[in-house]
Amino acid sequence: MRLRIFLMLLGAVLVAATFTFPLWQPILSHRGAASVDAFPGLDPRLQSAFLNFPQEQQRAFLALNQTDPDKALAMVSAALAPRVPVPTDQQAMPDLNAPVTVASGTFQQINAIQYGQGTINIFQDASNALTMRFDGFSTLNGPDLHVYLTAADAPKTVADMTTNGVDKLDVGALQSSYGGQNYVLTNITDLTQYHSVVIYSPSLDLIYTYAPLFVRQ
Repeated sequence: MRLRIFLMLLGAVLVAATFTFPLWQPILSHRGAASVDAFPGLDPRLQSAFLNFPQEQQRAFLALNQTDPDKALAMVSAALAPRVPVPTDQQAMPDLNAPVTVASGTFQQINAIQYGQGTINIFQDASNALTMRFDGFSTLNGPDLHVYLTAADAPKTVADMTTNGVDKLDVGALQSSYGGQNYVLTNITDLTQYHSVVIYSPSLDLIYTYAPLFVRQ
């Protein structure tokens, strides 16, 4: 008698489960999907954030992971870190004495994960001091990003950054991955020998973006 009742109850549960399957199936699927890493080796707390990248960027990071997993993981981890802006009081154009624009450029895209946007202007004041300004600037967060001047027109690799016998010039650490920012250029006797501004990560040996530089003679 008890066995019969048990079988009847079990049958009822199975019938109910069958008819309510559309309600609980998404929950089961979500749990199964959550256990799969969106990006191999990435901090579990950042896995869902990786999926917020555009599809093209996700594919590019995953393709890089196939050839250089350490570099790919470092890039993704840095890209997902909080973006720290330049202090508000340092974002504006500095007060220069009779400035003249002597060079300008626009940041370019190399691929889906090596790109930048925004403009560059280099100003020379009445004392001949040079100040470089980024406006509307944005690029991915990256580890150890620095700003360089190079003699190359469109450098894609670190080898490209030294050309025509002119070595790359490290202007300093990138102040922020976005927003207006200013850099004082020192120890430059001939600006015309530089043809681009490059955002480069020495620790990854990787160019994030570059801007061809038009220098007025």
